[in-house]
Amino acid sequence: MRKNNREIKESLAQKRLKAFLDSTPGIVHNLSNPLTIISTYSQLMQMQEPDNTNITKMVEQSKLIENILNNIVYISQNILKEKPQQININTFLKNEIEYFRANPLFKHKVITTLDLTDKIPVVVNSYFHLSTLLFTIIQLTLYFFQSSEEKRIYISTKKKTNSVVISITVSVDDITNIINENEYKPLIEAFNDALIISQEVDISTKINRKNTGTEFVIEIPDKT
Repeated sequence: MRKNNREIKESLAQKRLKAFLDSTPGIVHNLSNPLTIISTYSQLMQMQEPDNTNITKMVEQSKLIENILNNIVYISQNILKEKPQQININTFLKNEIEYFRANPLFKHKVITTLDLTDKIPVVVNSYFHLSTLLFTIIQLTLYFFQSSEEKRIYISTKKKTNSVVISITVSVDDITNIINENEYKPLIEAFNDALIISQEVDISTKINRKNTGTEFVIEIPDKT
């Protein structure tokens, strides 16, 4: 059966996206080489002039750029992986949240708190399914935050007997009523699609109304 133009374009776009993601580590490597030189010399200068605030800023910004580049590599290498793999949930959350700092609203206006329990076991699951679910929740939240005075996201993790739980509480009152409005339809459709596909890998999600806003509870089976 012959594909229509839309299907052909979508297929080509997916191939180009995958090619771009595959080349990202190489791009980051090329950026890291000159960054290493800048970082090394700025640290040497700092040793000679420890009270120079401009040099201190250079060192700090070099480390920041290094962290951003490492985050880009981490995301690009994992974002499309559907096959089960070992996932450190705390590391996963730190990297995914860092990725959202590219969004000006998230970076400058949203107060994000990570309360991650130590010794959370590594789980075996699909990075694509889990990251897509988290992505749609945060995207939906950011849309609500555009017209919200309070902008807070609280993320915690805990271990249960046979699973690991991620709790995401956002300062939006009764999100279940708001999402029925038509203006949110594309974001809601994306979120619902993410819920459906996450069930393929036994990830369950609940939405609870709380005094502090709305809580998304993601439960991942502990298949270590």
